[in-house]
Amino acid sequence: MNCEPRYACIDAISEPFYYEDRIRALTGRGLLIHEGYTELRNARFLTEGNIHTRGKITYFSKKSRLRLMKFMASLKDQFLLFQTFTFPDDVMKGKSISERSRFSHKIRRRFLRKVKNRWPSFKAIIRQEWADRKSGDIIGESCPHLHMLYLINFLTIANHKDWAVMLGKLWADCLGTNEPEKALSVATNDKSYQWMKGQKMAQSYISKYMGKVDEYSSDESRGRSWFKVGDFDIPPPEWKFLTPLEDIAVRRVLRHYMERKSKKVAKSLEREKRNTFVFIKKETIHRIIDYVNHRLCKEEPEGTLKRFLKYQEIRLEHIDWIMKAN
Repeated sequence: MNCEPRYACIDAISEPFYYEDRIRALTGRGLLIHEGYTELRNARFLTEGNIHTRGKITYFSKKSRLRLMKFMASLKDQFLLFQTFTFPDDVMKGKSISERSRFSHKIRRRFLRKVKNRWPSFKAIIRQEWADRKSGDIIGESCPHLHMLYLINFLTIANHKDWAVMLGKLWADCLGTNEPEKALSVATNDKSYQWMKGQKMAQSYISKYMGKVDEYSSDESRGRSWFKVGDFDIPPPEWKFLTPLEDIAVRRVLRHYMERKSKKVAKSLEREKRNTFVFIKKETIHRIIDYVNHRLCKEEPEGTLKRFLKYQEIRLEHIDWIMKAN
């Protein structure tokens, strides 16, 4: 059944959207839809006043964590292997925090240069985490280690152990340690890598290891906390215009989802014209938009979340993560 096009939730703006696109200034409020998360926001331009220069990095902040999580939720690439690389005591002994950061940067670049020369298809997200040593010659001192989520064209569940061992050997060769056998044993240990059995497992590791917030009182620079390697498949986000009624309806549906995950996020969705975002699959947000458009066009009663779920056959487990900007 056709209805009058009084609500523009579906088709008003469906072309690929870029931040520089001036149409956004004409539409006021809407949804900016990425692969794995959606922003509910007021339209605006990125100007020089919105761009800030980063200062000295002394810890992994909540803002940096959100940038990492949003970036990973924007990808269509699916990571296959998780691996952790550490530094031996002798290469870190006697160094300050800043010196350890520079040394880590040097070894990481050397390692990635060798990997990319051998396997150009290598893609990775690297998280540099700092932790106090619990054993060894520098017990109690803060040192970096690297968590790496990666994929290669030839990587499969059948050969992932061979790949992990090969990369572990390359890492050990780059360290310049006086104890190469010990470094090799640690780098190739089967506890240092894990095959990602699915997207949920990868997201779990991202949350547990990649997204862990570090805070330190030291003023010394620890360098960047995360890095990306390779060219990723990042589809441009879609912009969906919302009328005032659609804005209310979409926020109400999303608020029911949030109540099971985070009451704080659910509470924030009660406020009109507030910029926020939720980690939700693109397909799911499109179903929500379809439902809202269908209900408003038919002028049906608002109904309940149960009615919505029955109409769309969407299950709560389809939503992977739900967060909001702090």
